[in-house]
Amino acid sequence: MQKTSSFRLVASGFAVGVLVGAIASATVRAQDGPAADARTVVDKVYSTAQAGRGEEKFNLVCTACHLVSDLSGSRLREKWEDQTVGDVFDFISNSMPEGDPGSLTKDEYVSIVAYLLKQSGYPAGEAELPPDTAVLAKVKIVPLPK
Repeated sequence: MQKTSSFRLVASGFAVGVLVGAIASATVRAQDGPAADARTVVDKVYSTAQAGRGEEKFNLVCTACHLVSDLSGSRLREKWEDQTVGDVFDFISNSMPEGDPGSLTKDEYVSIVAYLLKQSGYPAGEAELPPDTAVLAKVKIVPLPK
């Protein structure tokens, strides 16, 4: 009888330990999750090649109505600061070109966004911005570092 009680105590202690460990692990992941995913436009989120494709498409489609200088640099930062690249992508892909919104591919729209980031002074990296709104929504637009 003594052995059974000791076994139950050890088993219940083990179960409590496992439960406490699982809760602690979940808490750490919940704290690290959003912060670990959070990126900004200064984190080299697009490639030079992608921005180049965006420049070509911008020149073909957008220059009939827009100057790149009107949509980039301090103007982009002032309009979109504290919002996300996903917000810019959604706006452009849902409203441009005027008279035919949504007529470009997602890759073309995201390349134009990369071009606007380049023209705004944000650094390029190796990876390309994906045409995935969930991922783009995690990339915040922030001021350029001084």
